[in-house]
Amino acid sequence: MTENKNKGSFGAISGTNKNMTLSGRIRECAGRSLRFFLVIIFWLIVWQLIYLAVGRDIVFSSPYQVWQRLIELITIDVFWLSTLRSLGRIGLGFILGLASGIVLAVFSSVSKWFSMLFKPLLSMIRATPVSSFIILALIWMSSV
Repeated sequence: MTENKNKGSFGAISGTNKNMTLSGRIRECAGRSLRFFLVIIFWLIVWQLIYLAVGRDIVFSSPYQVWQRLIELITIDVFWLSTLRSLGRIGLGFILGLASGIVLAVFSSVSKWFSMLFKPLLSMIRATPVSSFIILALIWMSSV
């Protein structure tokens, strides 16, 4: 009987070799970091080129302008308060959506009648593009 040398598939999934030397791991990590850095630089260049093509700050800001404004904002307390308030609302919306989704899924799986009751609504929601929900949410909710 032959013994499987690759016990478990963690190494295969993570893409690392347990037998790799320290210098090999350092090279691999440096390669990933370089690729990540190059991807960021690529998209910053694309962003800058789009900014130059549009040519209007009011329509499309440059990466430098955004960076400058961010540096200004992080020194203001109201910015952090507003950011935390927004993150709280996002978290609350996620939790409420998750809870209501679980409750509706349980009721739908238990009751055929309940499932049939919500089927037309779900079909309509699946057929509607996500962007239209965002527009409706912006219209219905205040941004206080």
